[in-house]
Amino acid sequence: MSEVRGRFCSFEVPEAWLPDPPCGAGEPLPGDERATVLAFERFLPRPSSPAEAARELLRGLPDLFEECQLLSQGPAVLAEGREGFALAFRYRDEEGDLRRQRRVYSTSGLYVCELVAELPDGSTSCPEHWLDAIVGSLRLRGVEFCAGARPLDLGRLDEPVGDAGGPRQDYPFLGRSLVVPTGWEVADGGDGVLVRGRGAELGVQRVMGCDGDASEWFAARMAEAATTGELVLGSSQWEDDAGRELASILLDDRTRRTWQSGARRQSLEVFTGEPVPAVFRLMAEPARMDEARPALLALIGASRPLPPEQWRTRAAEGWLDLVLAGGWHNPARGAYLLIADRVVTLSLLAQPTPSPLAVLAGALQRGARQGLSRLDEETAARGPLRGIEALSVRLTGVGHMGDAVVVQGLWLVAGDVLYTCLTQGADLDLVDRMQADAAAGLRLPGMEH
Repeated sequence: MSEVRGRFCSFEVPEAWLPDPPCGAGEPLPGDERATVLAFERFLPRPSSPAEAARELLRGLPDLFEECQLLSQGPAVLAEGREGFALAFRYRDEEGDLRRQRRVYSTSGLYVCELVAELPDGSTSCPEHWLDAIVGSLRLRGVEFCAGARPLDLGRLDEPVGDAGGPRQDYPFLGRSLVVPTGWEVADGGDGVLVRGRGAELGVQRVMGCDGDASEWFAARMAEAATTGELVLGSSQWEDDAGRELASILLDDRTRRTWQSGARRQSLEVFTGEPVPAVFRLMAEPARMDEARPALLALIGASRPLPPEQWRTRAAEGWLDLVLAGGWHNPARGAYLLIADRVVTLSLLAQPTPSPLAVLAGALQRGARQGLSRLDEETAARGPLRGIEALSVRLTGVGHMGDAVVVQGLWLVAGDVLYTCLTQGADLDLVDRMQADAAAGLRLPGMEH
């Protein structure tokens, strides 16, 4: 048998089976004849038992599969005596062939592993006892950090709590106005907010590369906690009366201690995706958390959205000094989107390349044209920009939605890295201005400033 490893799980498959990334394996047979086993890992905002994790699939089986017949369900014993829950069912695929699936669930607090084995019905190449051995070999690794997490209940966060404090202040990089609670002193929080008082810290920071999905933020934060060694004490995810998604997580930092007392620090984080994704955070010694929590709730409750025209967004890329004015969003890494009367997009990318710009130029120009359904005019120039060879392209024409569009592309190669700034939109003047600002803000290795 050979081992297949995921981030927090592992299982064993026959030696001759082939890897099926990111976490799976299958028989060395044609696609419709082979048996496959895949592991899917995720975090839930509330602790779950294996049976509870399986219940979600059971409810959806009739809608997921044609002619689905549940063959068995019940507890399963996994490697090292860990409790699991197993399902087995038969269904008909899109080609009309009968297939069998076996799913096994294993959990540890907020972590869920779902092991899915699938094969043609009546398969002779993968006998039943092989499947028994595969699913029975499932192990969990390194999930102790979230095993003891408990549900958090923070109450309503859409109303002010306690003493709202001093005057309301606008924070354009957060898209919000805030009121610092009474007794807390404002410190330097960069583009966010940082206040100190009563032996604790309150902070608000924008979350970049995020579309506001609370589930995605929670999964990323859990993965970060596993890497940093933080202990997850509790979590929750919910929707408020306005339909906004929020998530919270309570962590104990086991790796760092305060210089004053040597005590560990805990942090309570609350994520909200609107008006722009941001995290409200309370950090304090465990004994002070309950005392300081009302201040965090007051800070959240007093938060108010600013008009989008007052927002500011700083590009997250370290090689570009650029601040975007207005209602820009950053839904994914390197992607900036302005939805106004006319949509404008900015794409920023740095990727390794072994080729000089002269070799890449033709392909880059062809790629820029894909943003247009009809090309009316194209200009291109190549030459040094503050000491670094650059390619600049400007295209005008009709976009795929039928409106007039301009595309501005700028590419540079520095230190075996290709840097891309691509601006596109129906607001022709804004596109030209944005591309000029991006060119002025470049901070590349070897570039003259």
